[in-house]
Order: sequence, then structure tokens, then C-alpha cells
Amino acid sequence: YAGARGEAASGFKTVQGALKFLSERKLQSPSRADALTDTLTYLIWHTYDTNVLGRGGSDGLHFMQESAYNTIEAGGLLTEEGTELYRRLLLGALHRNLSPGGAADLLICTVLLDRITPLLGEKSL
Repeated sequence: YAGARGEAASGFKTVQGALKFLSERKLQSPSRADALTDTLTYLIWHTYDTNVLGRGGSDGLHFMQESAYNTIEAGGLLTEEGTELYRRLLLGALHRNLSPGGAADLLICTVLLDRITPLLGEKSL
């Protein structure tokens, strides 16, 4: 698991995917908070989060990624089923003492790019 260095070496490939996801979700979600929450869930699914690995090992990582995948596939906070699955992800993480800090860091990068892209023009990214 390459962690933050691997993400940087990839040109922030995961962040690029999350930026596209966030752009789409902002158009669908009733609030920016819901769009950001779903984007965090997307990042949990796509990230080999070393914070989660450190606390929960590969079992903890598998739980978080599978739960996040199921949540997004069910529609995330756009649907009742997705909202329930998100609630279960949170409770499971709390029960297992897991914290997706790496995914949260990538969310910050995604939000920054989302905010500055209109200023720079999409071709600059």
C-alpha cells in the first residue's frame, strides 16, 4: 500500500476521479453537504487508506471499502437505502475504531480543486 506518496506519484489519480464524482453529485444532491459526504464515501471506496490499515488491518480496510462501495452503488445519500448503508458504515467504523483519515485528506484536495478550477479553467488541470 503506497499511501500518500503513491497517490502523489500517480498524479492524484484518485482525486481526479473524486473531482468528477463531486461535479456530478453536486448536480444531483439537495445540498453541498450531501454531495461532499457522498464524495468522501467514494474516496473511502477507492483509497487504500493507511489510517484504516493501521487501525484495522486488511480486514478493516476491506470492511470500509466494501461498505462504501455498497453505499455508493445504492445511490448514497440520494436514496433511503444508500442513506441506511452509510449509517451502517459509520456505525461499523465506530465499532471497529476505524478512521478514514487518508480519504478525508483526499477530500480536502478534491474540494480545493473543485473551488479553484473555475478560476483556472478546466484545461489547466
